[in-house]
Amino acid sequence: MVLHWQRVRRARGLAMPLPPTPPRRPLRPPVLFGFDGHDIRLRSDVEAIYGSWDAFLDRVAEVGRDMLGDLGVNQNPVLFFHQVIRLVPEQERRDLSRELNRRMQALTDKRREREDEVWETKMGAYRALARHQAARKSKPSILDRLFGKAA
Repeated sequence: MVLHWQRVRRARGLAMPLPPTPPRRPLRPPVLFGFDGHDIRLRSDVEAIYGSWDAFLDRVAEVGRDMLGDLGVNQNPVLFFHQVIRLVPEQERRDLSRELNRRMQALTDKRREREDEVWETKMGAYRALARHQAARKSKPSILDRLFGKAA
């Protein structure tokens, strides 16, 4: 039947359809996810881009911590971590999840320490200002002397 319609189209001068192409084998594995502008397919891609697996996990922990802290983010943090965990074999996924949680907790602790240091610096400046103002108020001013409010 197909041959008949091809002959009819050729006889009528119509455009001939292109012959079907055989399905091709993919050249690479499929892209699992995009991260920092890179397509991630395999763990070897991650190691080539970031230099080491640990550097990649540190970056994932930073991005994941920011996602969990920012409610207006467009990407789902659970989906993001699931995509990252898919890079390792099934047996290692629980350990990787725990490692990411540990790294994110360490990042949170560092940020809190920095925030505490900034807070202490600000409070020290406020205390110094309060001491300075209290010292200035202990001396009677010229107006106090003129109008009889001397201490």
